[in-house]
Amino acid sequence: MIRRLFLFFSIFVFVLVTVTCQTTTTTKNNSRTFIVDYPNDRFLKDGQPFRYVSGSIHYFRVPKQYWQDRLKKMRSGGLNAIQTYVEWSSHEPMPGQYDFDGQNNLIEFIRLAQTENLLVILRVGPYICAERDLGGLPFWLLREPNITLRTSDPRFLRPVNRWLEILLPKIRPLLYENGGPIIMLQVENEYGSYGCDLNYTIHLRDKFREILGHQVVLFTTDGNGDGYLRCGHIPHVLTTIDFGSGTNVTKAKQTLYRHQEFGPFINSEYYSGWLDYWQSNFNFVNVNPFIETLQELLDNNASVNIYMYHGGSNFDFKASGNGGDENYQPTLTSYDYDAPINEAGDLNEKYFAIRDLIAQYLPTDSIDERNIKAVSEKMSLPPINMTFVATIFDLLPFLANKTLSKYPLTFEQVNQAYGFLLYQTNLTFHPTNPAILSVPGLRDRAHVFVDQRFAGILSRTQKYFNLSILAHNGSELSILVENQGRCSYGCINEHRGIIGNVTVNHKHLLINWTIYNLPFDEHSFIDTVTQLLQSKTTLQFESNYYRIPSIYIANFTLPKLPGYPLDTFLQTNGWSKGVAFLNNHNLGRYWPVAGPQITVYAPGPYFNRAPNSNEIILFELDESPCWYDSNNNCQIQFVKQHIVNGTYAN
Repeated sequence: MIRRLFLFFSIFVFVLVTVTCQTTTTTKNNSRTFIVDYPNDRFLKDGQPFRYVSGSIHYFRVPKQYWQDRLKKMRSGGLNAIQTYVEWSSHEPMPGQYDFDGQNNLIEFIRLAQTENLLVILRVGPYICAERDLGGLPFWLLREPNITLRTSDPRFLRPVNRWLEILLPKIRPLLYENGGPIIMLQVENEYGSYGCDLNYTIHLRDKFREILGHQVVLFTTDGNGDGYLRCGHIPHVLTTIDFGSGTNVTKAKQTLYRHQEFGPFINSEYYSGWLDYWQSNFNFVNVNPFIETLQELLDNNASVNIYMYHGGSNFDFKASGNGGDENYQPTLTSYDYDAPINEAGDLNEKYFAIRDLIAQYLPTDSIDERNIKAVSEKMSLPPINMTFVATIFDLLPFLANKTLSKYPLTFEQVNQAYGFLLYQTNLTFHPTNPAILSVPGLRDRAHVFVDQRFAGILSRTQKYFNLSILAHNGSELSILVENQGRCSYGCINEHRGIIGNVTVNHKHLLINWTIYNLPFDEHSFIDTVTQLLQSKTTLQFESNYYRIPSIYIANFTLPKLPGYPLDTFLQTNGWSKGVAFLNNHNLGRYWPVAGPQITVYAPGPYFNRAPNSNEIILFELDESPCWYDSNNNCQIQFVKQHIVNGTYAN
């Protein structure tokens, strides 16, 4: 009892000081305040009791042209706030190179939320997880030898400090007390699931307050368990938890209050669905149990964030993998997440059930539901004939970067974030036939060629690290390695590419490698293809190109119909695995033979209006239908129906 009274008094003093500071600040800002009223387990917004029901949306997963549409739908669904991560890797792709324009215009996104009468909860990180490559951390951190991410390791803290000193001053004018919509900022993310370096998390807390001021409301998010909260909790930072439907809400609340005796009860990630992997079932969360648990949360006066409310897409190569060496799995291009607003922005049953429930708890007088379409019109196009351009080997003379190394190097060592690396060397001995090629340090998937002829595929997900090959003294060995996504959870210190030695028959060590950079980002890839097409070399599809990764291209125009272009979905029936580029936009990976995602979302704004030409390019890795019949089967099509829950290979 004495301890509780002492804690109560301490919190009261802390709140009193905070309120005093904010009173001074808000006198100059029309009395805008947002504070945690710890003694009464609630928030106070402008002096009045407040709670939020928010939804997660990630600006980097939604085409910029659709930001306002999605935000408007979220407000019309009854939400009074949104939650978004800040993805460091997108804003600082290389050290000291910052990007806050276009798709990365975080400030514009936050301002748009404010125009839709939505408050903003900002999850700054620097680590965010979010099923993004390296959990949103920039790949170049791993170029520092022996760095330990997400700790007080100075090699990690130095770039973190530099990043926060760039980001947080941009955020400060958008804080609620300064006239903006941001009411809270998250420090790190689910740290109790990873480590227990309190020096690191306290350093982040103090850095946030140094730049943003002591009045800012900071919070942490961790799993619903004592083990998570023990290390995830940061002193003098609001603690929140996350869990999905079917959880015992009363017990979850008790768990939270064992680690934070006072303060509002908050679920920062109430799961509307779940993440999805290639070669696995698509995850669904049924509406009824979801609504039942949500209602129980609201009855307990909880503030809730629905994760995800609109999932969006993993465009480019930004999807993560998870599982590490034991059970590595790459995530889908789609981040539909079975969310209330689906990948293409359509409203489903879950959306309306949530809206009707929220209306019983939050004011709805300022919500405008006019001009909200539940389902937008989609377009389908006739089949498009693809034309073979070149194999991966034809590209090599046009590549700008290659490295000579005695031993294989990783993606990070050759300063490449995503895409592919091609490793080449020559055998300098007489191997047995067949011989066993071993690449135990493979991350993540590799095509093997002997004298530019397909020999087989190695795969980390399938634990295939050995391959029988036919070769001779002097044979050229080529290994094309695909980075399928760095881990976003747990195994985040992993490098990509070939991280160890390559041997033949477990005794002959292969050395003297030429390593070609194939980042295949939109600009470099399209430029390389353009150079190849402009060369005088005439490239013809030949039978010996069977299963050699190759590029295919098509130009097409849209029909002159009202409203076109519309959203649609790329269908690659007959194709195996690859990457699709539409008018310089990387739509992401397709892998219909693996499933469960069969089609790929192609947003309407990525198309050119008629009569302008559109261009689509496929980099097909495994096997194209063109090999069987280049006249009739070498086609793709844009269709109206999105399939993210199709049959999967196992």
